[in-house]
Amino acid sequence: MNFIEKALVRKVLRPQVLTVGEELVDLKFDQFDLIRKHAGSYLHYLGDVMTYLPGVQSADLNEQDGALSVHYDNTRTDPRKISKWFDSAVEAGIKASDEIDLIHSEPDLVVGAIKKHLFPLLSDF
Repeated sequence: MNFIEKALVRKVLRPQVLTVGEELVDLKFDQFDLIRKHAGSYLHYLGDVMTYLPGVQSADLNEQDGALSVHYDNTRTDPRKISKWFDSAVEAGIKASDEIDLIHSEPDLVVGAIKKHLFPLLSDF
């Protein structure tokens, strides 16, 4: 991925954080139609990666409106950490893309490459 592609990925995958309740936050993607068009078969990763953050119980993507609803334990995490974690996951994906072809590689290889860059950051959360 070149510099411009990386910048575009960061921009497109920059969600608005909408606090819905004490233990629910929505991450809303303004460019969701673009995400769906170019990465439709990978959308499940948006929710999957959130569940790696301690305190996140589940994350469900509404593919109609582009909102990722994150259910969390407010004694273990908060919307600020959830947003920071998502940004970290995007960066881990970008780093993984420098090592493997994220589009054509087996799913287990993709997940492993992202975890390699993301899991060392858990101590920051």
